[in-house]
Amino acid sequence: MPLLATLVFFFSVAQALPELSDRIRVEKVHGPKDVQVIRAAGGKEENVNAGDMLFVGDTVITVPGQIVQLSAFDKSSWAIAPGTRLKLESRKPDAKSLFYWTFNLVKGAMWGEVPKAENAKDGFRLKVKTKHAAMGIRGTEYLLGGDEKLSTLDVLDGTVWWGKSADFAEGSYKEVKAGQHAEMGPDGNVTVHSSSGDKEALAKHYGVVPGQVSGTPAPKQSTREECTAQGLGWKSANGSNKGECF
Repeated sequence: MPLLATLVFFFSVAQALPELSDRIRVEKVHGPKDVQVIRAAGGKEENVNAGDMLFVGDTVITVPGQIVQLSAFDKSSWAIAPGTRLKLESRKPDAKSLFYWTFNLVKGAMWGEVPKAENAKDGFRLKVKTKHAAMGIRGTEYLLGGDEKLSTLDVLDGTVWWGKSADFAEGSYKEVKAGQHAEMGPDGNVTVHSSSGDKEALAKHYGVVPGQVSGTPAPKQSTREECTAQGLGWKSANGSNKGECF
């Protein structure tokens, strides 16, 4: 089966969805079947499997070789890469979209698709925080990665707000559109340019394809000068002034 077709199959949401909108369902687990979860209630550690429910405040921890698919009542879906720690931080009311989730990607990477609400105008459907950045989503497909050094984003469909804080105060964020890659490090500077590669290649970079061992963000984009200063070669896949060192 072609890889892109495999991705579509793996990322599709199963028919059985949570009965309550404040729960998130473990749809499928690739690799090791036991998924480590730290429950919000009492901080208890336990293992869950496909079909089990997650709640506000729970933290999902994936191990090497493990990808976990999640879904929400509103048909949002996610794939959590190996080596990821994701906290389902909160679910808050919003005047425009009724409620939205906020996730905290402590480390690792994820794919997500959040459908735009038909009866809501410009309301957030999801916010995701990383170590250095935050993203706000209204209806979007995206790939997100983060660690102590860098937060990265590739938008596959729709538009994302990308800034320092999930409050998204005026002037504190940039809009990142489909086909664009964004980064933010400890200095708070945002860079936005064309993504390197198609959905298939990007999914491999972020480690959300079953069979990938690690869930690491897409390679850091650098200028020719930055690569030369490190004694490395430089290449650009799309003709932009940002590419990869090798």
